[in-house]
Amino acid sequence: MRKLIFLDFDGVLNSWEFMESGRNKTQSKSEYWKSGCIGFDEKAVAVLNQIVIMHDADIIISATMRDYQPFEDLCLALRERGLSKDPIGITPNFSCNKKYQDNYTIRGEEIRFCLKSGDHILIIDDSIDF
Repeated sequence: MRKLIFLDFDGVLNSWEFMESGRNKTQSKSEYWKSGCIGFDEKAVAVLNQIVIMHDADIIISATMRDYQPFEDLCLALRERGLSKDPIGITPNFSCNKKYQDNYTIRGEEIRFCLKSGDHILIIDDSIDF
């Protein structure tokens, strides 16, 4: 049995309060931050760490940013903000698939594609596209 966390970034690992505080300006050397991304709040990452440890879960990135930055850069950026366990992968991108073009549940379909029978999952996302 796998325990998986499907992780979004914006609105989950950051917030308006975080952006307005200016703490997002003191990020890292990774290419992720150089691209102008908002960044991750270390407080949110600390909560994520607690969930990962408590449930011995693995993280799969479902955030849209997975399509714009190399997986290794995303992992580095998360580590630099305090994540204790690297993600194990990313969800596929179905946005170019004609089957899903008019489907508002596309992220849910991308997550479903990654699942195996018996998986226990937690989706941490601020979107409604499931």
